[in-house]
Amino acid sequence: MYKVLLVDDEVNILEGIAAIVDWNSCETELVKKASNGQMAYELIKQNPPI
Repeated sequence: MYKVLLVDDEVNILEGIAAIVDWNSCETELVKKASNGQMAYELIKQNPPI
């Protein structure tokens, strides 16, 4: 199963995508959300993809 870091600078879009997508049917798991690139970068540094 793939793990997803969802990033968008528009909070409404970010939350909308997070709510609308059926992550399990895509064989994915939404693990984190970030509202900008810097936040995404920090999350990636804390938990690097393998």
